[in-house]
Amino acid sequence: MPIGMKTATYFEPAPGAATTLYHPGGKAPFPYSHIIMRPAGAVNASANDMAAYLQFYLDRGAANGKLVVPSHEIDRMENPKSTWAAKEGLKTGYGLSNFWSVEDGFVYHGHDGGVDGGLTDLSYMPDYGVGYFFSINSESGDAFEQIGKAVRAYNRLNRLTNYASR
Repeated sequence: MPIGMKTATYFEPAPGAATTLYHPGGKAPFPYSHIIMRPAGAVNASANDMAAYLQFYLDRGAANGKLVVPSHEIDRMENPKSTWAAKEGLKTGYGLSNFWSVEDGFVYHGHDGGVDGGLTDLSYMPDYGVGYFFSINSESGDAFEQIGKAVRAYNRLNRLTNYASR
């Protein structure tokens, strides 16, 4: 818990602590299930926990002013090394549980994911000190994409306005 994720678990959360995930149509719930490779994407965490996780990346490995992971290790997580493209110097792609992408000319780092009935996205722009996390209890890729575009547009506009006024 050094980074402040108080409720995060790879196991089934306590009754009432998790959002219900739904089949397409939004009426029939999915029963809770574990994915086979839990560390690859089965973290059950509150929005506050995910905010702490996001802040950990923005603070380059520090939490509450205390260094938990050296910043060069955060850099290593963010930058792919093993693909042919990475070996040729390209930086976009998948690092260690963290991918690097460019959208509308801005570099984002983070990770998204999905399980039956739910989709999530944690993305951030370390150069601007801003990021976001959201999750939906639906498998609607269209809704997920629209929410992501709206949040990224807001972050870019808000952050760039504040960044330029320094």
